[in-house]
Parts: sequence; C-alpha cells; structure tokens
Amino acid sequence: MFKVTIVAVGKIKNKAIAGLIADYLKRLQPFAKIEMAEVPALSFNEANRDKIKSEEGEKILAYLKKHNFDEVWLAEETGKILSSIELSKLLAKTQGHVAIVIGGALGLSAEVKKQISFQWSLSKLTLPHEMARLIIAEQLYRAATLERGIKYHY
Repeated sequence: MFKVTIVAVGKIKNKAIAGLIADYLKRLQPFAKIEMAEVPALSFNEANRDKIKSEEGEKILAYLKKHNFDEVWLAEETGKILSSIELSKLLAKTQGHVAIVIGGALGLSAEVKKQISFQWSLSKLTLPHEMARLIIAEQLYRAATLERGIKYHY
C-alpha cells in the first residue's frame, strides 16, 4: 500500500472535475492512502509574476517541511514521461510517504524544484491544474489496480 499526498496550488473550481477526483480517491481507499492538500493561489499581474511564483513556492515548501515527506515528486511538463505500468512499478518500490506537487498557474519556483526526488511529466502538453489533479488521481488508481492484478488496465 502506498501513501501519497497531492499538494496543489489553489482550489478546484470545476465541480465536475472535483466529482471525478473524489470518485478516484474513493476507489483508491482499499489500496492506498491518498490525500489532497491545497496551498492558496495568489493573485498576480504582469508586474509581480516572479514575486508571486516565489511566494507560492514558499507556501509549498512550508507545507512540505511541516509534513516531512519521504519523497517529493513534481508534476512538471519537463519531467520524465512514464507509462502506467512504469508508474505502478515505481510506486511499488517507493518507501514511505510521497508528496506529488502541482504548481499554480505560474508554475513552480526554482526553490521548490531543488527539493525534489523525481520529476514526473503527465504529458508533453501543458494541462490545466485541475485536469492534472484528475489525471494523477486516475493514474494512482490505475497503478494500484495493476499492482494487485485487478482488471482495470487493458
């Protein structure tokens, strides 16, 4: 059983996406301990983008430090692309509590990127942050079913 906390900037505003995420988290309950944590998104404009990105990064780092994760993964478009099977195998080998961090609209600060164990790309496409959470939740469920030989992945 793996333990993952998805740490994301901002709230999910789309109720349909929130419902789908909740469904996957419920499906995961017998196989894994999955939590969602949100740090506040900050308003920005063209003049203060770098400052806001850094401040959001500080909030992420404070959350990570407070919870003392064993590994920190970043959902980052420049990270390693994994197949679902590769993700399942990686999670099976992972020891302890993993944080998967999703940045805000401005991305992740350099300070956050220094704290990582692994960079995971969900796609070469840039995804809306709410969709990234949904994809991660679904892929964690798929990984759990693959690990246990449950027919979900064909």
